Amino acid sequence: MRRAVLCVVVLAGCGFTAASGGGGGSGSDASSDGRVVDAPASDAPTDARVIDAPSSSCMACLTAGGVCTSGTCVIDQDGQGAVTCPPGMPCRVICDQSDACKGGVNCGMATTCDVSCIGSSTCQDEGVDCGSAGTCEVECRGSSSCQHGPGNASVRCNGFCAVTCEGSSACQDGINGAGAACAGNCCSGACSGGNTSCVVGGICL
Repeated sequence: MRRAVLCVVVLAGCGFTAASGGGGGSGSDASSDGRVVDAPASDAPTDARVIDAPSSSCMACLTAGGVCTSGTCVIDQDGQGAVTCPPGMPCRVICDQSDACKGGVNCGMATTCDVSCIGSSTCQDEGVDCGSAGTCEVECRGSSSCQHGPGNASVRCNGFCAVTCEGSSACQDGINGAGAACAGNCCSGACSGGNTSCVVGGICL
């Protein structure tokens, strides 16, 4: 018995302690021979992904209430406010609810412009001004659509222009085409007065 007690005293004096089963430690991993083992690397990626900022043209499109789609600013307007296209890019304006875009559409300095005023009283008060767009296609379909417009015409264009007006009192102030070519079609009581300097037919498909 005295020999066993002596062995315990000697072991304790040399710094040996019993393992606590499971080896829960203070957080740093150690190998069986006492060396410190590095903790595994984080799973988080080290390279931050950079997303390109929108171009200045697309930012201008967003400011105008549109969406950039394949390089074209598409503005779909249901409210009655005026619409102005951003400069330096193609523009597509859709006003297809009654009374939409009553304040008119101005293509401004868009490179090309495509405007659809579909429904009664769409683009009614200020019509469509194609601005400096090289080509401009305009549809005014519905009673009183594009009824009045910029200056002395419901639709005004300076470049190549194709205009369709259909419905009672649609394009009532006429179509003013001062550009290289202007073709208009007026049906169902459209273009009943005003300044119509385009070549006008009666085919509204």
